[in-house]
Amino acid sequence: MLYSIFHFIFYIIAKLFFRLKVYGLNNIPKRGAALIFANHVSFLDPPVVGTAITNRQIYYLARDTLFKNFFISFILKSWNGIPMNRGVGFRGGFEKALEVLKKGNVLLAFPEGTRSIDGKIQNGKVGIGMLVYRAKVPVIPCYIDGTFKVLPRGAKFIKFNRISVRFGSPLDFSEMYKLSESKEVYQVIVEKIMESIRRLSMEV
Repeated sequence: MLYSIFHFIFYIIAKLFFRLKVYGLNNIPKRGAALIFANHVSFLDPPVVGTAITNRQIYYLARDTLFKNFFISFILKSWNGIPMNRGVGFRGGFEKALEVLKKGNVLLAFPEGTRSIDGKIQNGKVGIGMLVYRAKVPVIPCYIDGTFKVLPRGAKFIKFNRISVRFGSPLDFSEMYKLSESKEVYQVIVEKIMESIRRLSMEV
């Protein structure tokens, strides 16, 4: 219920003030598990992607330190946030992420690990490749445009600017899954994901 309420509120705000446009929504499976990987430039990115997806509830990997604030923690948990401690490896949140995916849910994560300082797409973290390899669910690349101008890293005030979200076609990693699990395999997977996000950025 809380998720639906917050989704409705964010949707109205995004449409009225930021003229949110969504492309490729049909690439999100209507049922079953899926991983969505997006570029990350603003605190607004998670709710923006969640707002863009109108046919599914989704879960998010969020930095665990954000949950220390009671108000923010309440919103994140209501918005299906999963605490992620980047300093303790796979146990820092990926185990919970796999549980969510095994139940047939959609999970959003940001391969870069943190918000970009200049708005440019950075390299992805190798741990994301491990998550994909172990989950073996459809992987959807996503590009968010406009949130960097609205609320970039370090900004204290929101500016009004158009925002768009583009979902790409599912990526095929079936050949990678035939290989033995290794850091090299993870790296190839995450590089392919980042390349797909960069291609989506060229469609803006």
